[in-house]
Amino acid sequence: MEKSFKDNKVISYEEFKSRVEMVKELKKTDADAYFLYKDTNTGEHYIYYTYKHLDLAEGGEEQTFHHLLPVGNDDVLEVLFEDKAYDFPEQWKVAYLRSGAEGNLVWFNPEEADLLAHYEAKANVAKDKLAGFKEAGEYGDDAIRKLLEDMDKMFEDDK
Repeated sequence: MEKSFKDNKVISYEEFKSRVEMVKELKKTDADAYFLYKDTNTGEHYIYYTYKHLDLAEGGEEQTFHHLLPVGNDDVLEVLFEDKAYDFPEQWKVAYLRSGAEGNLVWFNPEEADLLAHYEAKANVAKDKLAGFKEAGEYGDDAIRKLLEDMDKMFEDDK
């Protein structure tokens, strides 16, 4: 049996296309489309979402993007027979493949992106607190202790 796409960090689009077959077209418009695909080598299923983007910064060049959400057998049945929602990005909360550089598909984990944004926001608050501390010009033990305690409180929910 071939390796699962899940075992690779990067998959060429050509390899992907050579290994999958469309099970069903789920929804199609002029701008985007959803399909249910099956990896013929492993039996794994994917919701395949593709959309066109008109890049005005590049003179109106049309670009096509691809996203592939791995779905389990129960999800496949629910999508096929129970109209389970599969809309991007609302239902795409776990790691999925998406278009990358040079025509490859790469894994993207939205949970990691959310976590990164969470810490970036906290880093900005910490930076502001430090700037305020410097601006106040009080560098005694009590002022330093208060600054460090405030910083600790900011990250208490992350422990």
